[in-house]
Order: sequence, then C-alpha cells, then structure tokens
Amino acid sequence: MALADPYGHLIGKSIGAGWTIESRIPRAPGSTGGNFSICFRVRNAAGESAFCKVLDYHTAVTSPDPVAALQQMTADFQHEVANLDVVRDGSMRRVVLALEAATESESSVPMSLLSFIIFEPADGDIRVVLPATFTGLELPMRFALLHHAVLGIRELHQASIAHQDVKPSNLLVMTSDGGASEGKVADLGRASVLSRPSRFDAMRFPGDRSYAPPEILYDAIPTGFDLRRKGTDLYQLGSLTAFVLGGSSMQALVYDELDPSLRWDAWSGPYSDVEPALRDATDRAIARVLAVVPDWARPHLKPLLAGLCDPNPQTRNAMNARFLNVSNYELGRVITLLDRLRSMAILRLVTAA
Repeated sequence: MALADPYGHLIGKSIGAGWTIESRIPRAPGSTGGNFSICFRVRNAAGESAFCKVLDYHTAVTSPDPVAALQQMTADFQHEVANLDVVRDGSMRRVVLALEAATESESSVPMSLLSFIIFEPADGDIRVVLPATFTGLELPMRFALLHHAVLGIRELHQASIAHQDVKPSNLLVMTSDGGASEGKVADLGRASVLSRPSRFDAMRFPGDRSYAPPEILYDAIPTGFDLRRKGTDLYQLGSLTAFVLGGSSMQALVYDELDPSLRWDAWSGPYSDVEPALRDATDRAIARVLAVVPDWARPHLKPLLAGLCDPNPQTRNAMNARFLNVSNYELGRVITLLDRLRSMAILRLVTAA
C-alpha cells in the first residue's frame, strides 16, 4: 500500500553535513515545475536556515515502469547537480547557490535513498515579494531585481549554460546584509549545457511552455546553441520584465492581442507568414506594459522590450549588434540600461520627497 506521505516522517532528521529538517514547504497554488521533488526548510548547528529539495522517489515506485522512472530521475538529478557545481565555485553572484548535494541511504523512504540539494535561503520569488499593486514607490526595486536577473543569465551564458526556464517563480529574492532586496536566478534542472548534452536537449521545449518564445510555440524551432538556447533565455527575460512591471507575461499579452485564427494553438501555416501579425501584436503588448510605468521610463523600456521580445530569434536583441558590435545574445547593454533605470527611479523618488 502506497504511503500518503512517504516523506512526512523526515521532520527532525539530520542529513548531510549537520543539517536538520525542520518543516515541509507546501507547493504554492498554481505553481509549475517541481513535480518530482519535495521541499523542506532545514537548519544547521549554527542556526543558519536553508532550503532543501528532496527527490521524490515515491513517484518512480508508483509509476508504470519504476525502473525506467528511477533511471530518469537519477539522471536528471545528476544533471542538475553538475550544473550547480559550476555555480558553487562562487563566481556567479546572481545565481542561487547550492550549499550541498548528496544521496544518502535511508531505509524508511522509497528506494531506500534520500537524494537532496540544499540551497541558500530566500525570502520568496518575485511573485511573493513584489507588491500586487504597482504604486511606483517600489519601482527602483523592480528595476534592481530585473537587473539582477539579467546578470544571472549572463553569468550562465558565459559558462555556456542556457537556463531555458526563466520565469517569475525562478527569480528568488534575498535580503542582503544591508537590508536591500537582491535577486538570484534559480532552478538549473532544465538548463542546457553546450559541453554536456542531456535528455532535455532533445525536447521540443524543456521549460514551462507557458513562458516559451513564439518560435517554439509555432513549432519553428531554430538550431544552434545561441539561436535556440540563448535566444529563448533572452525572450524569457523580456517576458519577465513585462511581468515585473505590468503583471502579465509577454506570452499572455501577445496571445490576447492576436487574432484568434493566428494564435499558436490555431495556426498551422509557416512561421514566416504569421510573423508580421505577431510583431504587431507584440508592439501592442509592449504598449500595455508601458501604460503602467511612468512617462520618463517609457522611451528606455520600449526598445529594451522590443529587442528582447523580437519574434525573430535571429534579430532578437539586435540593438547590441548595432551599438556595441557584439553578438545579439550579449546582454551587456540590457544590464547597463536596467541599472540606469534603477538609478533614475531612485533619483525621482528622492527629488519628489
């Protein structure tokens, strides 16, 4: 008989290098991902708390093919740990740090194995941390967190890692020693690594489909690490910007702006034929985002959003190529612009006080 909660008894158990499992972290309503893991709060002897993700082998035991499911879960776990090992050297300041990862023998759980990753703690993701109502007073923080997200993705790209699943739930917020909010990119479980293929590379799209770029949704999937993988990350950063500033992803806004016959769940023709309408819909979607931000920010945000959310991955973020003579997929100009917008927002709040 399957256990209703095969991991509930782990509360109070010591794991790893001196961590004690304190409490279960329930899945947030409407959350996506994490279907094969269970989350706990843990604490060490020094009183430091952290976040622990435990691989849910119970799903393998109860699957139609337990052996195949176990092999897949184990391979996926090893893939994520290998990705996190790149971060653990301390060179990536804007990617969530894994403090420890291990598999231990534990006779009281399915498969008698306890595989876990312990991460540095966070206050929550941006959906939880940001105020639901946009007042403008928190605009510097919104720009700062977006700035940190782009920094994190660039750090991954410089290590030839593409995230592939950039979305609001994967931008975590920490409180720094000085009390400021800092953003870090989380969840490298579906990341694509140029030098280390995984099963996710063979998928049509490895991340959350509701945040996929349009070329993927229309099944016009490009090839090449930059065009397909980095191009996806860039579009998702633009969509994240739309969400942080306007409350909706770019995909949701564009879908709403498209004629129903031209939407990706209805269209069956070539992508090139629908691209002009998609570009017009993107322009209208961007206008909706800009409508809720102050007038002074709109001239700066419009080209940023248009570049990152360009429906054509070959010309996405092309402002970099024009102004800096670098690859479209280099994020330096976006980073500089978001940092400038943060400073400008602070200045306007100070002068208005």
